[in-house]
Amino acid sequence: MADSESFFVALKSKRESQDIEISEICEYTRIHSRYIEAIEKGDFTVLPNVYIRLFLKSYAKFIGADSAKALKDYELHTTGKITPSEELTKNEVDITPYSLPTIETKMESNTQISPKQIASGIGVIFAIILLLWWASRVTQEQTENIKSNKLRVKVAEESLIDAENVEPKPESNLLELGLQSITNQAKNTETIVLTDKFPLNDNDFLFEKIDSQISHKVKLYPPYILSITTLQETKLNISKTENTIITELINQAVLGGQKFIFNFTSTINFEFWSSSQVNVKLNETSIDKYLINDDRLIRGSYEADKSKLYLSFYNR
Repeated sequence: MADSESFFVALKSKRESQDIEISEICEYTRIHSRYIEAIEKGDFTVLPNVYIRLFLKSYAKFIGADSAKALKDYELHTTGKITPSEELTKNEVDITPYSLPTIETKMESNTQISPKQIASGIGVIFAIILLLWWASRVTQEQTENIKSNKLRVKVAEESLIDAENVEPKPESNLLELGLQSITNQAKNTETIVLTDKFPLNDNDFLFEKIDSQISHKVKLYPPYILSITTLQETKLNISKTENTIITELINQAVLGGQKFIFNFTSTINFEFWSSSQVNVKLNETSIDKYLINDDRLIRGSYEADKSKLYLSFYNR
């Protein structure tokens, strides 16, 4: 019984021994810090049993602990026994922390809520999220089409002006221009075209898609600058966190050959469609060597006060 009563203390010790902050767990699992702290204190009355089990499972997985053992210890601690009915089965709702609301909701521990009511509530939430996501994608696609049409009109107008002012070229020059055009076309065929131009969102970075996570010590001095050069058409999502306030800087598909510079004082957050499509620097230090050059999505951040770079790689 002594082991079961202190299993949450052991989980906290394992987290601290790996230098993992609660804020890191909250960022990647979308679990509110209040519930992480409650788990580590052994206060399991803040939420109904079904949510405690889900949060405990995701928490244990993130810190590299045995999630199945953590659930057994939890049942032994709260009920004094382990029964087959308490194990996760195919009939129990198994949702990831990313699909749960991140807004803290006050729940009374003694409220009687039936499984049917919980399932119905979750279904309604999913339906609303799906509807909002679909609407945002349609709006973004319409905006991109309008921008694309305007660009085509502008290019056509410039082409007509250039055609009126062009002077006849010798045949040798025409042949050289023709060869150069063929070369340029060959290069363009090698460009990787995005499957769509919708902005990056949490559906691209689901918890179950995580392939690996790393962190590095990168010592920088103010002023802090993140600079990105796009090598081809890609997607960027950049934001900064200052005094717990998150400010979005850019989240869209961008063309190749562009350079973006973002200033920050505390924490810079970034998401990339592919490391092969960008060159990235923090101040004058390139971090390309830390970005695995393959077809995985990247989510990361740099915290100036810790001089620490965090990176997570996600399968498509």
